[in-house]
Amino acid sequence: MKSKFPFVISCIVIIIPMLAGLFLWESLPEQLPIHFDVNGNPDNWCAKGIAVFGLPLFILAAQMICMFFTKNDPKRRNISDKTFGLVIWICPVCSVVAGVMMYTYALGMEISVEPVMSGMLGLLILIVGNYLPKCRQNYTIGIKLPWTLADAENWNKTHRLAGKVWMAGGAILIANVFLGNVIVDVAVIGLIILIPGVYSFVYHKRTQKSE
Repeated sequence: MKSKFPFVISCIVIIIPMLAGLFLWESLPEQLPIHFDVNGNPDNWCAKGIAVFGLPLFILAAQMICMFFTKNDPKRRNISDKTFGLVIWICPVCSVVAGVMMYTYALGMEISVEPVMSGMLGLLILIVGNYLPKCRQNYTIGIKLPWTLADAENWNKTHRLAGKVWMAGGAILIANVFLGNVIVDVAVIGLIILIPGVYSFVYHKRTQKSE
């Protein structure tokens, strides 16, 4: 990506929950939830200072590391600006969603966490699925398996299939918001990971036999 402006903006968005925490500081309890179980109940808490400052800063550090590896990928020319832009906004979205969930629960507002998470995850998977077929061979973004990295044709075919599988999986997760079935969420996530991986391996074996 030629301009650093989107990256700078993404970092600002990541720390918005920190600014919100400072604004709400006096209203927040001393312990805040930082993790929720599959039923939407908090199962891990930490001190207010760590939650308000530590969580956004941790995500910001993850953003920096992600950008470093992406920028220094030996095949970075294969990473389009659109794909790079998608990667830039994953961490900011996660930071804002986590902050909203953490503060609304801490302030006693009624919110059902599981449907929100399922819907957000489904939307993210749907968007990524749309980009996967357009993702050219690289070492940072995509389905990085020994067989896809060693063979451009394997990479292309695997990502074309993965795009369809991920878009279908994302649509199912979004639809599951209205059903609230955790088993469906787990099954979909498992399948969208397993199916492209198995396909890539089988294609690799078939290619070897034909040589």
